[in-house]
Amino acid sequence: MGKMYGGGHRLKEGELKDNSSADFFACLAHSLFEGKHSATYKFGFLKSLLDNLFSSEKGDDGLFYLDLRTIASTFVTIYWNAVVLYDIPQMPMTSEGKTSGIARVFKDMLSANPLLKAPFESLRTDVKIEAMKKAYPVFKENVIGAFYYDTEGLIYGFSKKENCLWLNQNSMDFLSHHKSLIDQVNYYEWLKMCEKILKEHGLEPIPYLSTKLEEITKRVNLQPFKEALERDCGGNNICFYCGKPLRKGEGELDHVIPWSFIKSDPEWNFVFACRSCNNGKRDAIPSTEYLDLVQKRNERFNLGNHDMRALARIAAYNGVKTGWKPKKG
Repeated sequence: MGKMYGGGHRLKEGELKDNSSADFFACLAHSLFEGKHSATYKFGFLKSLLDNLFSSEKGDDGLFYLDLRTIASTFVTIYWNAVVLYDIPQMPMTSEGKTSGIARVFKDMLSANPLLKAPFESLRTDVKIEAMKKAYPVFKENVIGAFYYDTEGLIYGFSKKENCLWLNQNSMDFLSHHKSLIDQVNYYEWLKMCEKILKEHGLEPIPYLSTKLEEITKRVNLQPFKEALERDCGGNNICFYCGKPLRKGEGELDHVIPWSFIKSDPEWNFVFACRSCNNGKRDAIPSTEYLDLVQKRNERFNLGNHDMRALARIAAYNGVKTGWKPKKG
């Protein structure tokens, strides 16, 4: 591509360029392998984009739109858990002791209240709002334009004024069909940079660092999602898959399209299941009859009109096992 990297931070908007013949892998390779990385922002951003890919809304113009605040919410969760919970440095320490802007925001909050050293999801709502309010301007200033610049505007367009970015069918197809591969390459490069930073800081290696990075946004407490699903469409009295009656509080939440692939928790992807079905299904996709039932439920209760069969095909392309059915009897 022959261009310089590390610019674009101050761009207020960027058009999505013609990518009908783009080499998307080359675009990402240049950004992840050759781009200027003064902090790990680009890795966190790419993960946040991929995690929210299937929450995009398709417009009448055929483009897929994502609210920057939605992406930033995942980004803030990632960085809070990395910086506050696990003490993983995300930027080489400068001679002046400078660290990344978002790390400083969170460290200042922690200094004011040491009790905040906890998973982001367990924090009080007002603390989450405060973290987002303080970190979002830094996210917009330092991340969106930089990644756009590194990938030459071939992956997405964006508008900071409108707080959104958009993909076309070409970039959406590329990111979704190669999501698992891109995820793993991104984690690997992110892990290498974190290990390099730790070494430069003279710090001891962090145990299970790769696992912590990979599962940094995984929900531990699904109770709020249970309550939301019960409130919005009920159905917590029988197992979605086998029809077994469930006593109050017995139903478990299952990601229809497995969390290991989609890596987010949209309500339209949850169903109540008995423990046997939930454990048996694990990281598989159910057979099409259940996908159709989920889609009909989502349309009935206005949870979205996501094409569950299409999502299943994309997940299968990424290596996810399909066609699971509950055991009879």
